[in-house]
Amino acid sequence: MSTSPVITLLFSLFFVLLSPTYAFNITEILKPYKDFNLYNYQLSSTGLASEINNLQVVTVLVVADYDLFAFRHLPGDDVRRILGFHVIFGYYDPTRLKSLRSRITLTTLYSGATLTANRESNGEVTFRSTTSSSKLDATFIHTVELQPRSIAVLQVSPYIKTSGDLPSTPPSPPSPPPPPPQQQSPTSLPTTASPPRKALAPPPTSQEKKSPTPTSSPNKSSNIATTSPPTKESNNTAPAASKTKPNF
Repeated sequence: MSTSPVITLLFSLFFVLLSPTYAFNITEILKPYKDFNLYNYQLSSTGLASEINNLQVVTVLVVADYDLFAFRHLPGDDVRRILGFHVIFGYYDPTRLKSLRSRITLTTLYSGATLTANRESNGEVTFRSTTSSSKLDATFIHTVELQPRSIAVLQVSPYIKTSGDLPSTPPSPPSPPPPPPQQQSPTSLPTTASPPRKALAPPPTSQEKKSPTPTSSPNKSSNIATTSPPTKESNNTAPAASKTKPNF
């Protein structure tokens, strides 16, 4: 009779050890990997890390920081939407994915949106959004962490694009270009103002008008000089005529 409590305790401990444990922390899993610092930070800042930790079975597709440069220009809601699209309900390790014979549909954490997984003819496993018009697939790179029947963390590259990804980022860069043309417009004005300065060349005409005045003065002096000699010649001829009269 005294052994019954011990037996029950052993059985209870046995069942506790057999029961699966779902305690994991996605941020602690990614912390040792420097390539996922930005991804890990975005999971925490958007609140997705706590949601992932509350799931019992999950597959997380992580992306290296060099594939997330566009995230710096996105608002927090868009980042949460894209990252949530990389969290898959269910446990999918590389062995299961590489055994696929056809494309399968997977449900994600983002509002129940779906993506597809497929094993290509070359053996690569790819993921694609079912709503995106882009045919660019994200390819499975390697395994980051596996906790059987609990969580699988797999790296993919690039990140999976959904419909409406990054439509707002291209318009933002074009906004700076308009100011430069306004700054260049004043510089072009002096070039148009330069021709009228060349039109100021007419002043030489005033000098040409002054030039005839000195030339006219010598002409008058010449006229005076020509008129004076004939007066003297007329005086000389008069007495000559008077002297000839007495000879008759």
